Amino acid sequence: MEYLYGSFSDEQMKEMARQMHNDIHKLLLYMDPNVEKKSFEAYDEFHRFFQNTLIRFGGMNTLLKEPDKMPYFMSTLQAAFDELDRNPFNFALYRKLIFDAHGYLTEMFGEVR
Repeated sequence: MEYLYGSFSDEQMKEMARQMHNDIHKLLLYMDPNVEKKSFEAYDEFHRFFQNTLIRFGGMNTLLKEPDKMPYFMSTLQAAFDELDRNPFNFALYRKLIFDAHGYLTEMFGEVR
C-alpha cells in the first residue's frame, strides 16, 4: 500500500490491521459488564488507552493518504468515546458503535485472519 513517504508491504498492512482490530476489541471488552478479566487495572488507564488510540488512528489519515472510510471510522470511535462520559452510560449503544467502527476498519483494510 502506498503511503505518504513510500509503501508498506501487504504483510505490514495485515499486521497493522490485526493490531487495530485487537485494540478495538480491548475497547469493547473493558466496558462489557459480562467480562470479568479486564485488560486494564483501572478506568483511568483504559481512558488514556482510548485517547491514545484515537490519536494514533487519526494520524493514519494523513499517512495513508486519506482513506475514504476514515472519517466514518474515526467519528464512530469518537462517538463511542463520548458515550463513556454520558450518565447513564448506554452499553448497548457503545457496543454498537464499537462494532460499527470494526466494520469500517474491515472495509478499509480487509478481514483479519
